[in-house]
Amino acid sequence: MPRRLRPSTAAATNDPLDSTLAWAFGAIAAPVLGLLVGGIESEVRRVRQRREVERALREWDQLAAAAAATRAAGGSLVELLQSRGYRVYEVRQWLLRHLEA
Repeated sequence: MPRRLRPSTAAATNDPLDSTLAWAFGAIAAPVLGLLVGGIESEVRRVRQRREVERALREWDQLAAAAAATRAAGGSLVELLQSRGYRVYEVRQWLLRHLEA
């Protein structure tokens, strides 16, 4: 006759405190993890934005000349900026405002 396996003691007790602690841990851990991940993503975006602005300031004369040539040819300044590697939307908008002035 096959031997019967006994259930584990934790599963057999069905202690309501066990499930309450699990829910409490999940309720606390989920928002904290979300804040950490969101904070990291936000910091990465700020660093990327700062680097693009610094780069734009370094090559301002070349950007202004390329923008003037692009406008004269009837081209898109957005496409020019994207082709030059400006990926952050806010930086491109900032550049457009200053290059079109």
